[in-house]
Parts: sequence; structure tokens; C-alpha cells
Amino acid sequence: MARTYETALAELENAKVELEALGTISEEEACYIYNVDSKSEIVKIFSEDIEALEREVEYLTPEIYEPEYDY
Repeated sequence: MARTYETALAELENAKVELEALGTISEEEACYIYNVDSKSEIVKIFSEDIEALEREVEYLTPEIYEPEYDY
């Protein structure tokens, strides 16, 4: 099943919120919550996911049809 623009946009917003929330927790908490060796590891993963989602949202953004008129 193909993903819709709205779904991709919601995932992008959630990933941005999650990345922002990472800034408020300690290294130890981040490692425990996300089961990683370092906080920078999960920050890198979220950053890469955000980049991919931004490309996907751009691709899925509906184009508005505006006919060209010759006056």
C-alpha cells in the first residue's frame, strides 16, 4: 500500500518532535529509551530519517494545476 502525503507529513512532524525531545534528555536516558550506545547515534538516525521524509513529502506534495493563459 502506497503512503499518502498526509501520512508522510505526519511522520515527518513526529520525527522532528522526537529529535527536539532528545535535546532535553540525558545521554543515559537516551541510551536506555532507544537501546543505543550513545545519544549521538540516535540523533544521527533521526536526522537521516528526517532528511528521507522531507524528500518523500516533497515528492508526494500535490501539485496545483494552474492553466497557462495567453492574453
